[in-house]
Amino acid sequence: MLIIPTRSDLAAYSFQITLDGDIFIFAFRWNTEGEYWTFDILDFASNPLIVGVKVVINYPLIHRYASDLLPKGEILAVDGSSKLERIGREDLGNVVQLVYLTQAENDAFIWSGHKCAGRWEVIPE
Repeated sequence: MLIIPTRSDLAAYSFQITLDGDIFIFAFRWNTEGEYWTFDILDFASNPLIVGVKVVINYPLIHRYASDLLPKGEILAVDGSSKLERIGREDLGNVVQLVYLTQAENDAFIWSGHKCAGRWEVIPE
């Protein structure tokens, strides 16, 4: 499991990250009208792979996108407080951590109707 670095002090930002040996660009945006975070995943050459994924708690965020170009694992937004129903502007990177599960970790996890049947806890190293 890898914690994807996120921040809530900027309404829009992007960064490069290596997942499973491949370099991706993540771009995050806060939607002020809908009051939610979205992200895009781009390849190393800045070609969009998926765009406008809404960040929701304890739900597999990239499972529905079928592409060999995407990361092989899964991305989850984990609520460290277990109290949130939605992610607020200041929550991402603070109360809510975005985590990447490798394909092996994702395969080992039990899913129930695409909602987490278990509870992921982000434990600092």
